[in-house]
Amino acid sequence: VYNVTDSTIYGVLEVGSDYTMVSVDVSNGTYTTIGVLNGITPGFFSDATCISQNGTYVFRGFNAGNNPAIFTINPQTATVLSSTPMSDNVSGLELAACTPSIPVSIDQELEVDLIKIYPNPTSGHLSIQSKLLHQTMNISVFNSLGKLISTNRFINTQKVDIRLPEPAGLYFIEVQNQNGQLKTFRVLKE
Repeated sequence: VYNVTDSTIYGVLEVGSDYTMVSVDVSNGTYTTIGVLNGITPGFFSDATCISQNGTYVFRGFNAGNNPAIFTINPQTATVLSSTPMSDNVSGLELAACTPSIPVSIDQELEVDLIKIYPNPTSGHLSIQSKLLHQTMNISVFNSLGKLISTNRFINTQKVDIRLPEPAGLYFIEVQNQNGQLKTFRVLKE
């Protein structure tokens, strides 16, 4: 799981009959074994890991009794902070404690119809159209790993054209108005 705040990928590996917490710093490629996770039986549910709002690593696995559980881990120390048993073996469950890696504010989100980004997918040229009159807009571009590519400020502009010079892939365009409200859009560059 990638954590934008410290540019580190955290993961849990099955090593023999134990799970081991590891990290890779994407800025310099450093691989670190953090420690063994005690009280967890190897076995994962697919698509069930995240970094939560408070920086803990959350995933679904099996407790020492081989029953499904949701685990909260301190990724810095490989300490199991909590183990919450699940009543069934549900797959496809979204963990409510998780947040996206891209910065988003739920309570201060811009209305969707106020901003339009097109074309999507794009070959590299994007138009951003705003119905926000006489306002300052900050437009930030993030790659799929959450790395900030660019940030630009536009004043009293209703249409902005930007280029994505980066390679093909998924990008996140964050538009923020002068009141701090924002909206994040997913854009595919072909």
